[in-house]
Formats: sequence, C-alpha cells, structure tokens
Amino acid sequence: MKRLLAVALVVAAAAAAWSWWRSDRRQIERGLDRLERACEKDGPESPLSLMGRASTLLDSFAPGLLVRAAPYAGTISDGRELVGVVERYRATASRIRVTDEERQLEIGSNGTAEMSLTFRVEGVRGGGPGREAFRARLFWVRTDDGWKIREIEVLEVLATSGLFF
Repeated sequence: MKRLLAVALVVAAAAAAWSWWRSDRRQIERGLDRLERACEKDGPESPLSLMGRASTLLDSFAPGLLVRAAPYAGTISDGRELVGVVERYRATASRIRVTDEERQLEIGSNGTAEMSLTFRVEGVRGGGPGREAFRARLFWVRTDDGWKIREIEVLEVLATSGLFF
C-alpha cells in the first residue's frame, strides 16, 4: 500500500512539474529570457554567432510586429528592422548586459498576453560604460510556433546615459 501511494505521489509530482513547464506563463517567460540573452554581448563574436543571434531575435517576434520606442527609435513595424537596430548597437559595443525586473504578466483566454516590466541595459562602447533603464509593455500572441511578441511599447525612460540609445 505504501509503495502504491509513493508511486502515485511521484506520478502526481511529475504531472504537476510537466504542466508547469509547459504552461503559457513559463513559455512566455522563457521566450523573454531567450530574447534578452540574444541581445547581450560579452566580447568579440564570430559571424556564425551573429547569424544565430539575429535568427533568435527574429524568431521572438510575431508577424505584424509594432514597436513604439520613442524617444529611442520612434516606431518600427518590421521584425527585421528591429533586429537591424539591435545589431547596430551590439556591433559598436564590447559588452552588453540586459536584465529585467518587476515582471507582471496577464494571460488572456484568447491566445494573447500582456507583460509590463522594467528593462535595464548596461554595457561598454567606445565612449565608456553606459546604462539605460526603461519601463515597457509587451503584447504576446500564441502562434503555431509558440508565444511571440506582437507589440513592444516603451512607457517611460527611467535612466539614460546616451551611450546605447
């Protein structure tokens, strides 16, 4: 009897862990973590590494992407254009670190989600170290390929050094 109960508990724990791992919330958070890592840089990069990062960045966005990033870049309405902007900043920096805090995620019942958070970007370019912080809102949509970002809106610039944006 005890053995049967132990097996049932292990199965229930495994099912709960699998459910959590595959949950919409976890998929969205992993997608954001992957996007942040793709924006980071720590030293020189090979052309193959650059192509992989660009592919990861582009894969994070849904068709019809809209980015409202005033005062940084104005409005961007194409994923490739946004990847180009990010890659230009990365090309002029020797190091970039991206973190976020205060993630708040609301998942709708219709395959959409809204996330608000604060991004912090630190790094080094030719002019020295720089730091940016801004509050943003991300709108996500569920696609056949998983959760993708459909819209990014910069809500408020909290700190700027002018070195990155």
